[in-house]
Amino acid sequence: MLFDHLYDKLVRHVFQFLGARELARAREVCSRWNALAGGEHLWKKLCVADWAALETDQELWQLIDRAISLDDANCWRNMYPKIENIPKWTCCLQKTRSFVCNLVAHQVSGTPVGDVGLPKVLVVERRFSIVHLQTFALHDAAVLYFEPESEADRHGFDEFIEYLSQRARAGLALEAERRFVLFPPCDYGRIQLGYHGRSLLGFVQYAYPPPRV
Repeated sequence: MLFDHLYDKLVRHVFQFLGARELARAREVCSRWNALAGGEHLWKKLCVADWAALETDQELWQLIDRAISLDDANCWRNMYPKIENIPKWTCCLQKTRSFVCNLVAHQVSGTPVGDVGLPKVLVVERRFSIVHLQTFALHDAAVLYFEPESEADRHGFDEFIEYLSQRARAGLALEAERRFVLFPPCDYGRIQLGYHGRSLLGFVQYAYPPPRV
């Protein structure tokens, strides 16, 4: 085969253009390809392309799977199967008709949000004390992890977290029978969800049982 005569560096260069399925198949070809296609830099690239915060938020790893640590030799390769099917959505975050930033929301636990997804625009019009999160959240609420859609959204994202943190408040957005709660780092996130990071979390749940069809 032509690839048998290529230097490892060139093969790695070609492999960086492959997706996860192609890399998995390449690993089955021979022991050499197994080692090259299993390179952590390749799987890190795939993970970060899908979920950028994995590169900067170590606490996020514990939220996804406590059995995987950044200290593990094959951490990125082990993480990718955990996140490839996690649903995510993009939306615009507003605060009483004032643009905040564009968000990417990843569901990490709870009842699946389903095909309905998230609204294109989340308007936070109400706020309440974060001490009430424990009683406000339903046990099967869909838990979301938010990150800015791009670096251009980072400033507005960080300012919104700071805005909620300084006031010890959670934000509430409503859409028909659903309610979306966004909250900054707090005891609820640390104790109930096991997340000790600095990002924005949230949950979505029905405000009352949906009508029967």
